[in-house]
Amino acid sequence: MARYNFDIFQESIIRTDRLNGTVYRFWSTYAIAHVLRRYLLRGRIEFLDAGGGDGGTARLLEEMGFSGCYTCLDRAPVENLTSTDKMKIEYQQSDFKSYEPVRLYDAVLFESSLEFVDDYKDLSWLRRALKPNGVVLATLLTRNAYHLYRGFYANGGRYYLNEGELPGAFGKIGLRPVEIIPLVGLVGRLVQYPIQRTYFYAGGRRIRDAIHHWTRGRMSFDPAAGISRQLNRLSVLLDRLAPLWPVGHCIVLR
Repeated sequence: MARYNFDIFQESIIRTDRLNGTVYRFWSTYAIAHVLRRYLLRGRIEFLDAGGGDGGTARLLEEMGFSGCYTCLDRAPVENLTSTDKMKIEYQQSDFKSYEPVRLYDAVLFESSLEFVDDYKDLSWLRRALKPNGVVLATLLTRNAYHLYRGFYANGGRYYLNEGELPGAFGKIGLRPVEIIPLVGLVGRLVQYPIQRTYFYAGGRRIRDAIHHWTRGRMSFDPAAGISRQLNRLSVLLDRLAPLWPVGHCIVLR
């Protein structure tokens, strides 16, 4: 079922603040915007961002033409927004296992948060939280991505799944994958590790501090981040030639 889809990079409305991150974040940013546009009808929606953190996805939904209610579910939500022009924003503090839905949702998003769920039975509330045509969207790392995210693993994110394990895992709670988009190919994996990990993340602060000192703070952009974004774009072009060995998947469930 999994199939690389380079059409995701044609999306023009995305969270641009995510593009300077890792190659995986670059791909997942485009993939999430792509599946939102395909599976949700424009207009008023009820949207649950499970593990949403700062609620930034609310702005993306508004820019894509949606209105309605955006709910950010997180153990420690960062309440940066209370509303936008078209979206009412709510924050709910809870872990996934204890969560009780307060309404029915058109879509539930798990962006890099399913890795913290050791038993998907803890998400059994999902089926009763969805409207009849509702969907669950998720990005999830593969098992062989461990060495790329050792810090993530140390903080509890360790429950990675490969493509063949997805139907059985979600079948426990009555959901099935209807689309699986692999994220990152061979070249992107090599760019993310060790190049980005070593230079733009481990040593990135020292580089930025040195540039800031050299220019005395006069530069209005982050050169290291700009280089990272260009590497991400280049890796996508080269991954068209080597679409294999994904770092993760973007999954659509019903």
